[in-house]
Amino acid sequence: MKFVRIPFVSEAAMPKFDSYVICTSPRSGSTLLCKLLAATGISGNPGSYFHRPSIAEWLAYFEPAADASRPEADILATIFRAAIAKRKR
Repeated sequence: MKFVRIPFVSEAAMPKFDSYVICTSPRSGSTLLCKLLAATGISGNPGSYFHRPSIAEWLAYFEPAADASRPEADILATIFRAAIAKRKR
């Protein structure tokens, strides 16, 4: 077994983030992770939005005026931006 030394990175050198997205598969423990992060008191209050794979429902919840005829990748990017913006408030 080979060990690799990982250099120490000070907290001051770490980039600051306004938000984060946790992407998981069903039954992965993401709800527990969200609760644990909230319990820290410093990680915000993450929530689960995407229980069912329904782009139409996500559009209706996050951005009702979105154009559903756009490419799926563009629609998903719009949904994720809206989810991040919603949690920042």
